Amino acid sequence: MARVLTALPRLEPTSTEGALTLRHKVSPVTCTVKSEGGDIGLDNGDLYVTEEEVIFFNPRRSLGVSLAYRNIILHAATEQAGSTPNQPCLYLQTDVPLLNIDRLASPAVPSSADAQNEPVVTKSDSSDDEEDDDFDPIGAEFYLTPQDPGQLHGIFESVSTCANLHPDYEAVSDSDGLVDEDGFDPNEV
Repeated sequence: MARVLTALPRLEPTSTEGALTLRHKVSPVTCTVKSEGGDIGLDNGDLYVTEEEVIFFNPRRSLGVSLAYRNIILHAATEQAGSTPNQPCLYLQTDVPLLNIDRLASPAVPSSADAQNEPVVTKSDSSDDEEDDDFDPIGAEFYLTPQDPGQLHGIFESVSTCANLHPDYEAVSDSDGLVDEDGFDPNEV
């Protein structure tokens, strides 16, 4: 799941009940969100890589985005196309579409406590796409650009380490069927 945040969750350097385990923090960072609903730029925020999720939060606007690792289908260190010059950034792609992207663009911040962690990403449950069951749609793309490009390697390493804590069990079970007709099983080598 990915959520719009209006308050930063509790972060701790070690595993503590009720808190996210912080692995890496970088500031300032610019976040660009691209989805079917449009493109939004969130500037001058903080990037938090926790063991549970990746968080971008702009304290001045009290607004940010939280991405659970189970929904991040691709992460890469790359350059953001279209920026001048192309800026080194962390690219994250999700498997669920980002809805309510207009809420990120709005300067108004809801005051309701219920809206603090309002989900803005949902997976389509439509049965109209029965024939495309194996198709994993691109939900949204996130470009996280640190002001200091030298920070990118550390960010990428932290995200990779934390993503490995959340394996894709569907992908693991798919590899179990790698036995060919002659009986060769790569798991027995």
